[in-house]
Amino acid sequence: MGSRRTEHKVSRFPRTARLNEVFRQVIADQIREVEDKRFGLITITGIEADPDLRHATVYFSSFNTDDAPILEAFEELRPRLQKAINAEMTLKRTPILTFVRDAGVVAGSKIEEILRETPRFDVAPIAPDVYDVHKASRIEG
Repeated sequence: MGSRRTEHKVSRFPRTARLNEVFRQVIADQIREVEDKRFGLITITGIEADPDLRHATVYFSSFNTDDAPILEAFEELRPRLQKAINAEMTLKRTPILTFVRDAGVVAGSKIEEILRETPRFDVAPIAPDVYDVHKASRIEG
């Protein structure tokens, strides 16, 4: 008997990347439904699930600089979020969620603040008759 080869559909994105995006959408929808003032203006910037789906880290950004009330609200909401993920998709296991402020957004905000505080220098453009690139590159001799 010959062996049969089955062709598998090759995906453009790894499975965990696709699941991360679904997790992000489900969590964002659930947060929108909950009217908890501790969240304020919050954005779920990304999710990193382990390949075995035992754990997933939820990254968020917020205008609120105090993380304690936000993390407390997330901890209270975690069972509901995990239940919503489980209801949305059929998985062998639902990941345990942990919540972390997105360091990339924080770093970007600091850089933006530094740039705003940096004085701007107005540099007058060099007039074409003062400096000619072709003349400057010639070697005279």
